Amino acid sequence: MMDAQQFLRDVASHRMEVLLDNGVYRHLKFRNTPPNSWNQWFELVTWPGSLAIHGDMGSWTFSRTPDMFDFFRSSDQLRINASYWCEKVQAESRFGGPSMKFNAHTFEANIRSSLEGYSLSDEDKATVLEGLKEEVFGEDHEETARQALESFRALRGFHFTYCYEIQGRGYTFHFLWCLYAIVWGIQQYDRIKAGQPESGAA
Repeated sequence: MMDAQQFLRDVASHRMEVLLDNGVYRHLKFRNTPPNSWNQWFELVTWPGSLAIHGDMGSWTFSRTPDMFDFFRSSDQLRINASYWCEKVQAESRFGGPSMKFNAHTFEANIRSSLEGYSLSDEDKATVLEGLKEEVFGEDHEETARQALESFRALRGFHFTYCYEIQGRGYTFHFLWCLYAIVWGIQQYDRIKAGQPESGAA
């Protein structure tokens, strides 16, 4: 699972190197201390209206405001807004994968949640869930999983309506990692500009 705590563990020994700092033109590199300086390194590059993150965890480019550090800047809290920020992606990583992809666990969770909208007895609900486990849950391919859901008839008179509205796609580990990296990297930059040590620095 990718969350703030996982990310902070990954970058506990990372340090920032400023390669360019000229207004909204910036180039910052973050990497581990040797001998693992290549592990999960990343760099942030900004120019008017754009920000790119590139490195060991993939590459993405975003565009929204003249200074993209203002767009991503957060308080001391390491928080991300994946759904909104995903809308601002201009280019996705070939190595790190897409921002979102089909996830069987996400699809299953949303199917289970959608069941609450149907008037089913506990017994009928148990029958439906048992059938879903056999016919739908665990399928890793989106098209096959959706076809199985659309043709699902484990209980007489019951079928899922508006199957296309049940979401099965989730944000990828690498994309979320890079979003945390952007916010954290900006926080390190702001600390240095304010004359404070980087987070975790001795």
